[in-house]
Amino acid sequence: EKTLSNLLGASGVSARTIRSVHLNNYFTVVELDDGSVGACMSCYSLNSKELANRQSFFRSMIDGDPLLLRHVAPGTERDDMAASVRAAVVNALSAPVLRSGRDASFVLRRDFPHHLFSGVRYAVVIGFGGFLPYIVRHTTIPVVHVSDLSYHERRTAMDGRIERYRKEGQGIDLSISDGSDIEKHLKKADFVSITGSTLVNGTLDRLLHLAQGCPKIILQGQSASIHPGVCFASGVHMVATTIKTREVAQAAFWDPTGAALNPLLEGHLPYVYLWPRASRTSV
Repeated sequence: EKTLSNLLGASGVSARTIRSVHLNNYFTVVELDDGSVGACMSCYSLNSKELANRQSFFRSMIDGDPLLLRHVAPGTERDDMAASVRAAVVNALSAPVLRSGRDASFVLRRDFPHHLFSGVRYAVVIGFGGFLPYIVRHTTIPVVHVSDLSYHERRTAMDGRIERYRKEGQGIDLSISDGSDIEKHLKKADFVSITGSTLVNGTLDRLLHLAQGCPKIILQGQSASIHPGVCFASGVHMVATTIKTREVAQAAFWDPTGAALNPLLEGHLPYVYLWPRASRTSV
């Protein structure tokens, strides 16, 4: 919400209009009238008819609410679809400044930040995936804990992957849980990687509060492509994400299942690394 407020205060941003919104159970995609695209993890699961009905509703509201900010405003009861659309809008509004590569608060770099993992003894990865494969295969970090809210639903698959990672890691102390014990792990961590999906499901503020004081906090993932200024002010040291292209909106349009988005969001779009312009760029 702070990022959205800051973006709307910039010249011309409040005049933007949503050109299209695409709902599916994978990623929610928004395209603006200037061609900027935002995509965020979908925190909902609906059948095709329900998705079509909600999509028609949102599209019908655009004339009177060009950025859908009134219709997806946070309410007393959480609406996961509204939260996903709102986050995608913030992503799309952030796209122009991210494409520019810098402003007063950040600089964009394209080289992978290998140095961030140097000297780390206890890493916590929030959200299964992210930097986990790199940590296992290319670092000597001895203790790694993975926290994922969907662990119970996906336990068999995740446990299988964790076991393979243990073999690859050659003695790494690797554990996984559903997040109920995250506080004790964050107290020990000297490196925390947080999935950008926490921007959508409303858990990021609490996680950053629990992780305060950790020397290396990374926000990463497709949903993290927002202007990073507020994240930096809240304790994040670096944001790793991608800048969405119109190809993402086109894939969401042609395939309402969201399956066509998978190759784009799982390797086709190059990652960029957003660093604060202050001294912490050397972390």
